[in-house]
Amino acid sequence: MHRTHLLLALLALGSTACVPLPGPSGPQLTCATPSADTTGWSRIADSSGFSFLLPPGFRENSVEPVDSHVRGFEADGLTLSLDYGRYSNDLAGPHDASEGHLECPTQIGGHKAVVLLTWPDRMAYGVDAAWRDVRPGIHLWMGGAANTPNGQRALLTVLRSVRFDQP
Repeated sequence: MHRTHLLLALLALGSTACVPLPGPSGPQLTCATPSADTTGWSRIADSSGFSFLLPPGFRENSVEPVDSHVRGFEADGLTLSLDYGRYSNDLAGPHDASEGHLECPTQIGGHKAVVLLTWPDRMAYGVDAAWRDVRPGIHLWMGGAANTPNGQRALLTVLRSVRFDQP
């Protein structure tokens, strides 16, 4: 009888350990999360010498530049922005203490980059990437927000798809 209780207790513990518990941060991506399937996505060529993939349904918004080349895109539950110039965000600043975040140094499109994944306690899942000196003194920042973890993974895939015309 004692063995039966022990077996039931172990089964109960094992099943709870394997099921993600709901919480404010939900399921989280990691630096090693595989990219989403890009079948049916379109490559967007930017006039500044780089390109990236976008899933179907994105539309471009009108954005007013200040001191650099900027663009904005949106789809249901997703936003994406980019800033290409001398003063683009390098993601080196302090991060909001209310957010969970993960910094992933990597290489994308033949250039060193840093990817930042964030999980705020409410609203959106964030993804940002910064490339320094893609041309001397010129930097690229791209970032977005999603209302679901799957949307965050799609945005991570967009950032990983960046390619530069020159090495």
